[in-house]
Amino acid sequence: LTAAVFKEENDNPTNRKELCGDTTSAPAKAKTVTAFLYCVCAGEQSESGGGFKACSNAQPANANTRSALTNVHTAIQGLVNVRPQPAAEEITADDITKMIATVNSKTTSKAQQAFYGTFAANDCGGLSGSGLCVYYKTATKADSKAYHNIQWQKQLEAAANDLRDQQLAAQRLQGLLLQLKSLKKQAYNLKPQLEIYKQLQVTAGKSGTTQAAQAKKGDDCKQHTTNATCTAENNCKWDSTTEKNEGDFCKPKDKVRQKTQAGTGGGAAGSTATTESTRHGTDKKACEAEKTGDKQKLRMEKR
Repeated sequence: LTAAVFKEENDNPTNRKELCGDTTSAPAKAKTVTAFLYCVCAGEQSESGGGFKACSNAQPANANTRSALTNVHTAIQGLVNVRPQPAAEEITADDITKMIATVNSKTTSKAQQAFYGTFAANDCGGLSGSGLCVYYKTATKADSKAYHNIQWQKQLEAAANDLRDQQLAAQRLQGLLLQLKSLKKQAYNLKPQLEIYKQLQVTAGKSGTTQAAQAKKGDDCKQHTTNATCTAENNCKWDSTTEKNEGDFCKPKDKVRQKTQAGTGGGAAGSTATTESTRHGTDKKACEAEKTGDKQKLRMEKR
């Protein structure tokens, strides 16, 4: 920290009254924490040789006169060096908010004026008879705006808000991680069910393929409308019970076989009857001769 940097950060005051405020002229230009520290704690050089210790018995004497701020950075560094060591615990947003509230609770209001520190009379010039303070006017709305928008306080409030946002983000992240863990567990539990579903899909696909092939086979046989083209090579068979050689009688061999088996009626007995009846071919007299006492009717096979 240098005197030049300090002045630039606090609206370039030329003396202590401009920095800390003067009730007879203008409110304080002080904007930073270090400026407040200087105005409230550093006594004027002309009082007790700068040995007036307002904040700590361990603070060094102030070698800076109220008419100039030449050595202001030296006085500030001396005050910083005797500050209490911060606690080891991490600072929270609530800690910052409480600290700001504590500082503001020390404010003194008097006749449309507000003072941080100790005020006796006239100004915040660093003498015990006047004041070690930071002075603000509050008579008008514009004056009050400066008092309620002190730069270092706004910066700390912003830092507290950032910490709160960070905490909320960490909580949301923790919640998302828990949800992800739960979803992974659910997915693991669903794995056996997914395997069963895949098997069902494969089985259904094979069944659909077989049915489609059978349907296609039936459609192919329908293309043959004559007995001559409806052959076993095409996996078809002519299914006419008459002597017609043309028409919609070409069927897949499997269906014709099923129909023939269904027509035999009695399993082995039906097969025997069919065999016995077809043995005579178209010889009606021979077939009639085979009739037995139970009046069985044998089917004549026509070719």
